[in-house]
Amino acid sequence: MTIPKNLLRIGFFGSDLFSITCLKSILPLSPTFAQLDIITRTPKPSGRGLTTLKDVPIATFAHKHNLNILRADTNHDFTNLLAQHQYNLCIAVSYGKLIPAEFLKSLPFGGLNVHPSLLPKYPGAAPLHRALLNHERTTGVTVQTLHPTEFDKGVILSQKSYDVKRDETIDSLTSRLSVLGGELLKEVLERGLYDPEQQKLVGVEQLEELPRAKKIKSVERQLKWNQMTTFDIYRRYNTLGSLYTFKDAELSKKDKKKLKNLQELGKVPQPGIKLSTGLKLKMDELAARPKVLKRVLLSDIKEVSGGEKPDESDVTPGTFIVSGSGKLHVKTVDGWISVGEVKVEGYGTETPEKFIVGLNKKFGNSIPVFKTE
Repeated sequence: MTIPKNLLRIGFFGSDLFSITCLKSILPLSPTFAQLDIITRTPKPSGRGLTTLKDVPIATFAHKHNLNILRADTNHDFTNLLAQHQYNLCIAVSYGKLIPAEFLKSLPFGGLNVHPSLLPKYPGAAPLHRALLNHERTTGVTVQTLHPTEFDKGVILSQKSYDVKRDETIDSLTSRLSVLGGELLKEVLERGLYDPEQQKLVGVEQLEELPRAKKIKSVERQLKWNQMTTFDIYRRYNTLGSLYTFKDAELSKKDKKKLKNLQELGKVPQPGIKLSTGLKLKMDELAARPKVLKRVLLSDIKEVSGGEKPDESDVTPGTFIVSGSGKLHVKTVDGWISVGEVKVEGYGTETPEKFIVGLNKKFGNSIPVFKTE
């Protein structure tokens, strides 16, 4: 028999905008709950000198809407929550921490979680990013029970799918799935699927072991011109933000003089000599590669289509030119991308025109091609 909502004493664990949207969806039900507390992490020091306390977004939302807010970081904190509040259900959405098993076991209805993928596909920390980077045409949201010892291994209670748009960004996908997730969470509560007896009728165990959606690494923002298609790069920018590449640069006069002095003294720097570019290279590396690589950050990336495309005959991937519209066009393996902003290490953000005008100053005499590896 389904337990009435007016007996529910809920601890809602969250942190970010995704969890706020899910919380907003169930707030209309809150008058029928016996209790609803918002539980999040303690503010952490941030900024220069770590002198500013930065709170998580859901705490700001809770304060603004006069919702009771509590903090939990350690197992001791969870023990105190149990002692002071008689919760019978917890809901965790983007909390960023595994809810302790002892805490879950003490709750008659355990816990619920909203996960932004169609489990068992893409369990883990970055399901939204992985779905976009893998060019998934369909993704979605799942409401599952909270597993006592593992993330995203609970019983699946309900799911909703979503068709990914071609121009989808990480922000748009997060926004759309948070709305779907909130709607789904509300439906689960209304149907009484927090009740273990009801879960036995509709729940689906996750038996299939699929790769986890691992956290994004900084190296995934590096462009590989001889491997990535135009859409690969466009989607990668929409998912990860600014991307980077490298370009050969001649040693500056200052660096050449520094190296010459060291060579005359017969010194081999260990672990390396720091150049004015900020790079550290050993003498044997400089002998094998008389140039250095400078990192170039690219932003405002779009696909180039139709009449905007330059002539593609015999053009090496990574080659760049300035278009008539003032954008930097860069050759990919199957077309061109346009870039609206460029930032070379050691310099400020520039328009493509200023970047091209200052090529010799930044890189010496070199051809207009980014490194392909």
